Amino acid sequence: MQRFIFFRLQLWYSLANMLHVWLIPALMILVAALCVFYLLIKARGGSGTRTEGRTVWDNPGEQDDNPPPA
Repeated sequence: MQRFIFFRLQLWYSLANMLHVWLIPALMILVAALCVFYLLIKARGGSGTRTEGRTVWDNPGEQDDNPPPA
């Protein structure tokens, strides 16, 4: 019984070590890459589809599914 408990503790510590060594740095790299990607998008000037230098959010009447009122 004591060997079984020791084996379970050893297994738990090895899993915790794997999480600490592999998962946490991988998540940190992923978060850093997403932050850089977000900042690059913001630096280029935003979101939306560009239409002659303006976004469709600036001119909602230019969208096909939203015609201007008659």
